[in-house]
Amino acid sequence: MTTLDILLHRYNGKITLNVSDIAQILGYCENHCRNLISQDKFPIQTFLMGSRRVARVDAVAAYIDNVSASPKRRGPKTKAQKIAEAKAEVRHA
Repeated sequence: MTTLDILLHRYNGKITLNVSDIAQILGYCENHCRNLISQDKFPIQTFLMGSRRVARVDAVAAYIDNVSASPKRRGPKTKAQKIAEAKAEVRHA
């Protein structure tokens, strides 16, 4: 079952999700999401449907899949990362 299938099942087949639903899915406060949207910093494209701000469910699923596929590590590179980079440079030289 894909992320899209799970979201469609959980939200009864709705193809758009409102900001409240998106905030709940991402684990953010709704006001934080609205602030990010107004600053054009929200990672998921939203649009107005009437007077409501919504996003397509497939865009939300794609964002979740993308974030879970590439965890970001903060801080300096580990010794293993440095060694792997050095080996890659030697191979390409």
